[in-house]
Amino acid sequence: MPTQTLGKVKLTPRGAYDPAATYVPLDIVSYGGGSYCALKNVTGVTPTGDDVNYQLLAESGADGKSPQISASKTWLVWDANKGEYVDTGVSAAGAKGDDGDPGKAPIIGSNGNWYEWDDASGAYTDTGKPSRGAIGAPGKDGAPGIYYGTTQPTSDTHPVWIDPDGGPDDGGLLPAVTAADNGKFLRVVNGAWAADAINEANGVNF
Repeated sequence: MPTQTLGKVKLTPRGAYDPAATYVPLDIVSYGGGSYCALKNVTGVTPTGDDVNYQLLAESGADGKSPQISASKTWLVWDANKGEYVDTGVSAAGAKGDDGDPGKAPIIGSNGNWYEWDDASGAYTDTGKPSRGAIGAPGKDGAPGIYYGTTQPTSDTHPVWIDPDGGPDDGGLLPAVTAADNGKFLRVVNGAWAADAINEANGVNF
């Protein structure tokens, strides 16, 4: 019985078109989003579906439109026939998951650092970060207050000087007082501080 050589009888996918490759009949190449079948031996011929070098098998389709989410949180899909998005009524939000285990708040270790809970080890671990901030710069000196002493230094700038042992005549600006002065008020008399009783002020007895 005589035999007959049929040659290549099945399609051979060759992947993306390569201008340096040689294609033979029934080789399938992809180019520009479409698929082409070589009709003869071709090299460096760009697939165009001219039915001489290649036959177009499948043409690239138009870009699709991604689904969108409606104001009511349902999926909208593009309807090519209507030329608009239509509501599927399917919720875009998944079901609520189970509540997680309560977390553990950070704590301050004996070394003053923050410690965080580590689930893997089941213990608090040192973060290496101090719980206190850096010490700030010293503040400015306050204004002079009251100086208490028997002798006011020459360079002293306190606005008031209390002499516990003397009166206004020996340099103190405030007079010394005793239990006998209880109930008296401090006021200026003849240009000097004095502890005096006020018998009546604005109709009120003291």
